[in-house]
Amino acid sequence: MDALDECTERGNLLDWIADVAWHKADEINVLITSRRERDIETAWQDIGTGSICIQSAVVDADIKLYVRSQLSRDQALKAWPDSVKKDIEKTLAEGAHGM
Repeated sequence: MDALDECTERGNLLDWIADVAWHKADEINVLITSRRERDIETAWQDIGTGSICIQSAVVDADIKLYVRSQLSRDQALKAWPDSVKKDIEKTLAEGAHGM
């Protein structure tokens, strides 16, 4: 399940996931992606077997590299001044907060 944090019926979905996990624990594997939200983390502590946080400075560095690559490949963006491209790089990497 992708973007659990964007679900409008999140409480119901978390209850359903917990119910499935308790009844079929040996038969299924679940992968859920989400931003860090307190209610999701609390629910997952009871039903999940682990979590991996990818919001970090490492991800910010990857985002910066990706943006730099796109700025150098795109024909229209290539022509922009280096100072503007550096500002774009910095702003997008810092504003992404690891996402």
